[in-house]
Amino acid sequence: MKNLMPVLILSSVIMLSACGKKAQTDTVPLRTSTEEIKRLSLALPQDADEKEMKRFIAEVKALIDARINTAQLEEEFAIIPVGVDTVKYGSISETLNYLGDIQAKKSIRVYSKVPDRIEKYFVEEGDYIQAGEPIAQVSNDKLREALNQANAGLQSAKTQLKNMEDEYSRIAKLYKEKAVSESQYQQMKTQLEIAKNGVDQANAAFNTAKSTVQDALVKSPISGIVTEKLFKSGDMVSMQAPLVTVSQIDPVIVIVNVVEYKVGALKQGMKAALDVPAFPGKTFYGEITRISPVINPQTRTAAVEIEVTNQQKELKPGMFAKVQVFLQTKENALLVKKDNLDKQTISLSSGISLRDSEVRENYSVFLVQDSVAHFQPVELGIVTGSLVEVTSGLKAGDIIVSLGRSNLQDGSLVKVLKTR
Repeated sequence: MKNLMPVLILSSVIMLSACGKKAQTDTVPLRTSTEEIKRLSLALPQDADEKEMKRFIAEVKALIDARINTAQLEEEFAIIPVGVDTVKYGSISETLNYLGDIQAKKSIRVYSKVPDRIEKYFVEEGDYIQAGEPIAQVSNDKLREALNQANAGLQSAKTQLKNMEDEYSRIAKLYKEKAVSESQYQQMKTQLEIAKNGVDQANAAFNTAKSTVQDALVKSPISGIVTEKLFKSGDMVSMQAPLVTVSQIDPVIVIVNVVEYKVGALKQGMKAALDVPAFPGKTFYGEITRISPVINPQTRTAAVEIEVTNQQKELKPGMFAKVQVFLQTKENALLVKKDNLDKQTISLSSGISLRDSEVRENYSVFLVQDSVAHFQPVELGIVTGSLVEVTSGLKAGDIIVSLGRSNLQDGSLVKVLKTR
């Protein structure tokens, strides 16, 4: 209330001065008396009586009459309505914005080791499959015949080995009794080794045939989503053509192309936020996991890989994403709205040539104190689309003009209409 009292009194003084004083030609600008008037206002007690109020009015009127003509008085004491904002602490982030497509972290094409007809598919595109689960059954009739033959050969070899072991035991006993010659004994020993090798070979053939039969049931090597299915049941498949593609989508990755001059600002581990049109209002978060060590000579960009957690499997390969990479974040920054700033561009020349000129941008606000607007230069830190960080010139709680700045100059009287 005390801050408004001088304004009301000064308005009355203006009317008195306007009615009782003729215009003067040689006057002193009113701003030279601002501090003196302010001193008188501060000295006026909150509970001033009528006598003190009259003395205050008389002192101010005398001061104004001595310094300025009526026309100047009306101009200088014009009270300008303004809107204001309060300077507050808040969080602000410096970001880089990109567009990218979501990709699977890992994709594997699954082939059949058996070239034959596909009897049955167990999956469709979009299905989630665990590692080791079946994908397709390839015909294995001929393979089972080969397995049966291999098993018969193995059993025959085992029988032959058993017979040779029995015969070897008999010959070895006779050899100890000197009933057979050395050559007969060595011959039987050699035949026994051949029989053992025959069993080993037959067993290997059987295992191979068995493995081939098992290979006819194609299984997934990883857990993931079936993102591509290239055949259907009944088709003939070769060992050169994949049956399906299985992709791991937790996590997924987004690759963005960063222009050459901004690559140096990025580091592995920097956080990123993704907005995906398929999920309006929801934000996904990730971090930079890889920055390409080379620049594409055609585009002058480097590929940057961002890994994004996808536990709910919502993000699908091929989806479009808007990416924000956070270069730095400040939690307790002094913030003002960007449209509350005024900018002055200054060209500083250090030589004859235009190349020697430096363009500098200075920023300022109008700071409101005791119903007076003061021109206040400020220095900026992080700048975003709507907010800026002020590193010098203001403090938390300061009131700055947000609307009506075009009519202001340093020292203008103002009336706050709206606080936002």
